[in-house]
Amino acid sequence: MNKILENCKERFPRLAEVYEVVQTVEVVVKDGSEDGSRRCRIEVLKRYGPSVDNYVARYWDLESVYLQPSYPRKGGKFQRGSEDETVLTESRFMPSAYGSTPEKTLLEALHFLADR
Repeated sequence: MNKILENCKERFPRLAEVYEVVQTVEVVVKDGSEDGSRRCRIEVLKRYGPSVDNYVARYWDLESVYLQPSYPRKGGKFQRGSEDETVLTESRFMPSAYGSTPEKTLLEALHFLADR
């Protein structure tokens, strides 16, 4: 148990919610996209405070983006060129997965992801 986070809300009353990432898993999901699959990340979070289910899952999609620099410039030229990058975007359309343990929460999250 994290003693700092357990007492955090009493010590810092402006903090409405406190979570700790206790597990992170990456999976490759087969889908109908151009390359046939996509990478996803599931984070299992422990919620501190009164709650029926102490754990919740958060979903992320790993996406490739093309970045074009606009700043900083040196002598009128960009210091870096354009490049492909991978970024995490929170997946807002997944149902919430809750559980009393990290394992139960992860299992529920994997079920939701597999059925999507």
